[in-house]
Amino acid sequence: MPPVAVRSRFAPLVPLAPPVADDVSTPPCELPRCVTCDHSADTPYCPHCGERRAADHAYTLAAIVAELWDHLAPADGKALRSLWALVRRPGALTTAYMRGSRQPYLSPLRLFLLVNAAYFAYASLLNQHFLTTPLANHLGFGFYSATASAMVNARIAARGVTLAAYAAKFDAVGDTQAKALVAAIVPMFAAVTALVELRRPRPVLHHVTFGFHTIAALLCLFMGPYTVIALPLEVAIRSGRVGLGSLNPDLVIATPMLVILWAWLWFGLRRAYGDGPWRGAVKAAVVAGSFGLILGAYRALLFFTT
Repeated sequence: MPPVAVRSRFAPLVPLAPPVADDVSTPPCELPRCVTCDHSADTPYCPHCGERRAADHAYTLAAIVAELWDHLAPADGKALRSLWALVRRPGALTTAYMRGSRQPYLSPLRLFLLVNAAYFAYASLLNQHFLTTPLANHLGFGFYSATASAMVNARIAARGVTLAAYAAKFDAVGDTQAKALVAAIVPMFAAVTALVELRRPRPVLHHVTFGFHTIAALLCLFMGPYTVIALPLEVAIRSGRVGLGSLNPDLVIATPMLVILWAWLWFGLRRAYGDGPWRGAVKAAVVAGSFGLILGAYRALLFFTT
């Protein structure tokens, strides 16, 4: 469009100057780069890999608590929904996972690790030693006690320390070792379940998944019913108010938990494997009863690796 002349009463016609073109030589502002994939990203989350913008990270205790709440809050719901289904509907998580329904719940491994971390925090708070076995229990009970005593006596003589000093060091290392070795219970448990369910063949992943869910449920039982039922009994035994004679105190303390585990397995085997009420009850009793052998094998593994 040509410039337009402006007529004024006091001035001659003056044409308007043509508009000045913008300076295109000015370089555009460079977009921030994603810290993970190095693509340009001007959004809170990278459109290529989903990484959060680095400038939005806060390295404070409040930010850590907020991030933890993001994982556990009902807004996402996976953790709380998984825990609720694990306790309320035994076997349902295994059935859903093997059906291919992966979005509503945490994966079996992630759920196990979450419950495992919560359990060991609980055990440290209450000084509970069901999975973190002190040296005295290794030496006093178990099929490997004689071997354990000979090995410990040899170590004490070689190092020139007292049994109390050696036990304190052993227990400290054993507590750390147990947090990782508790995962070894899962394949043991899966093998027992596979033997019990020989007439209902399932893929190996099915047995392992059920094993992760069962051990996670067992740890939840230790943090719930154990506090109300078994913990007072353990305190009475440890303080000497209840005498057991030659009975294994761990077995006495574990009996109420085994009964609750049997009930969970009864429902779990019926949902995850399709067992009937009576057949499921018998199989649950066999699997729950084998937990004593599994626990003994786990504790032997814990002793020799520690």
